[in-house]
Amino acid sequence: MVRALSGLSVLAAILCLAAGCAVDQAKEVATYRKVLDAGARPVDYDPAGPLSLDNALQLANRHNERLAIQGENYLQSLIDKDRAVAAFLPTVSFAPSYLREERTRIPGAAPFVPERALDLPLEAGVNVNPLSSGATVRASREEAKRRREVLLEARSAVLLDVSEAYYQILRSEAQQSFLAGSVTVQQARLENVQKKRKAGAARALDIAQVEGQLAGTRAQLIAADTDVRNGRSVLALACGVSAVNGSLVDRLSVPDNAPTIDELYSAARTSRHDLKAVAKQVDVARRNVDAAWGRYFPTIGLGGEFWAKRQTFPPDVTWMGMVSVNWPIFSAGLIHDEVRTAFSQLRQAELAESYQARTALKELRVARENYVNSARRIAELRVQVAASEEALRDAEKGYQSGLNTNVDRLVAQDQVLASGLNLLSEELTRKVYYLRLLRAEGRLDFGCPELDAPSAPAGASKDRKE
Repeated sequence: MVRALSGLSVLAAILCLAAGCAVDQAKEVATYRKVLDAGARPVDYDPAGPLSLDNALQLANRHNERLAIQGENYLQSLIDKDRAVAAFLPTVSFAPSYLREERTRIPGAAPFVPERALDLPLEAGVNVNPLSSGATVRASREEAKRRREVLLEARSAVLLDVSEAYYQILRSEAQQSFLAGSVTVQQARLENVQKKRKAGAARALDIAQVEGQLAGTRAQLIAADTDVRNGRSVLALACGVSAVNGSLVDRLSVPDNAPTIDELYSAARTSRHDLKAVAKQVDVARRNVDAAWGRYFPTIGLGGEFWAKRQTFPPDVTWMGMVSVNWPIFSAGLIHDEVRTAFSQLRQAELAESYQARTALKELRVARENYVNSARRIAELRVQVAASEEALRDAEKGYQSGLNTNVDRLVAQDQVLASGLNLLSEELTRKVYYLRLLRAEGRLDFGCPELDAPSAPAGASKDRKE
């Protein structure tokens, strides 16, 4: 019977060790992927195929390593929570021992001090401070919730980075196309001036001036080409893919009007993950204060020991139980200092919450101001483009009739080029401002209908009324 119990004890110990060593890593990763993938959808990506903004965001959510790192932090907070709960659970250990010693010469001591002794004890025990440990468990739960909000806030930041990289490419490609067309026109003008020079109707200075303007435009085109290639590298990194070579499909729908600051801030208070995270940090700090105070109270210990086989003295005793209470009477001020530190951390958390709320309000004001004023700039730039095109037509007519010099015509051409580039850039920048407004409001996330809606061509939106 004793041998059977010994064998079962050893088998149980081996099984417990095997179960403790097994970690399902796929399941661990799935814990935070479930949070990140809520509302997401799978995307079949072709580096050479078209890419919409919504698909780019989906790819970043799935493959960006920054999010996975934050996900691991969230997972670790869940592990810490389980560890805090484990303080209330007993620990069980199997501690076999074998003793061999020289035979004693003391008369009558042989039965009490054997030469050989094999003990197979199974030990169990728990030491817990109900007040402090209970507060620690509650703090770990709030910390896990805070880490979840930090993870979602990191995703929001990554989505904004992807969006800005996406529209930087579109802006550079629009400039690229505009400059390429301008180069074609200026090349034709250069050929025309060269023909007039051969006919004696133009000066060498006119050719040099046109060539200089053409070279400047080509230099701008080279810069735009470089910006496109660099931007695609940045977007590929942010999306976690090898390359982005296909066309970018802009479907972002931008509304004409923006909500008021009060409306935006009210929505941000319930939607922004950073505000939720700092609020949870305050809860964590409060629980830590309770945990520090709880250390003034006793720690209760429960323990027991069962011998499957015992040959040491007394060999007929097969079990033992113990209850202990440890009440700190003098701790050299250690607990007091822990309480002081906990209160200091609570004040820090409350200050961080206040500062983050004011930061969110500032970001909303800046984002809304940029978005509103961008519409005004677009309206004025359209007027400037129309005026510069009319001035160029007049300069061309005057040049042909001999009323204007070639310099007048080149100045008018520069104005058309500059105003056209500014309008293209501002129309796409306004979309970036809108995405920043969504981010500041806490709405830049999957399921946002503006991200993948049919969009009107650039320049076709109505003037905004404020």
